[in-house]
Amino acid sequence: MTSAHADDSAISLPLDAPLLPREEALLKQINSALRIGALDKAIELLGELLKGRGITRLASKTGLNRSHLYRALHIGGNPSLDSVMRLCEEMNLVIRVVPKT
Repeated sequence: MTSAHADDSAISLPLDAPLLPREEALLKQINSALRIGALDKAIELLGELLKGRGITRLASKTGLNRSHLYRALHIGGNPSLDSVMRLCEEMNLVIRVVPKT
C-alpha cells in the first residue's frame, strides 16, 4: 500500500475525525514497529497515515513546512519529536512513554 492509493474519503475528513479502518490498521502497524525498535518503519507508516488526511492541511494547521514533512516522514527522514507531537495532536493521537514490560 502506498500513499498514492490513499482513500480519497479520508482527505475530506476533518483531521481529528475518528480513524477509518485502514488508518486503524496502520496505527497497529506503527505500534508494532515501535515495539520492536523499527523506528524507520514506524516513521514511514506514520507518514502514510498522515498523508491519507492531507499533508498540506496538516502543515497549515501545525505551522510546519509541507516539503519538510514529506522528507521527514520517509525512511531515514528523522522528524523531530516536536513535529511528530504536533502532527499527532492534529490527528487526535497521543504518544506515550511507558515502562518496558
